[in-house]
Amino acid sequence: MYRNYEIEIVTDSGTCIIKPEMQIVFECNKSIKSGSNSCNIDIYNLSSSNREALTKDIDEHDKKMSVVFKGGYSHNCSELFRGTVNTAGTTRSGNDYISHLECTDGGFAFQNSYTSITVTK
Repeated sequence: MYRNYEIEIVTDSGTCIIKPEMQIVFECNKSIKSGSNSCNIDIYNLSSSNREALTKDIDEHDKKMSVVFKGGYSHNCSELFRGTVNTAGTTRSGNDYISHLECTDGGFAFQNSYTSITVTK
């Protein structure tokens, strides 16, 4: 048995699917309390075109990026996280380019929703 994963990131410009042998580091947090769950994913040494496609500032509300992260062993991968990318960028550490994705489930809805109520006397 071997560890397996798949990360599917959908952007305005297309879909990027990341599978082994790419090195990744991730941390997913799930809570039973109200609020959103989060997942931070670091992907090492993507191609320059994928690094450019996977950039998003916190102020770019109109730029939608969704992510599905699956993990498991051998050919048995289960969905671990599904959500939206809040911020994405790449840093360099030595010879490695590390693309950081900060994701939340329901992130786009949290950032772009509003409540409309009528108040009467």
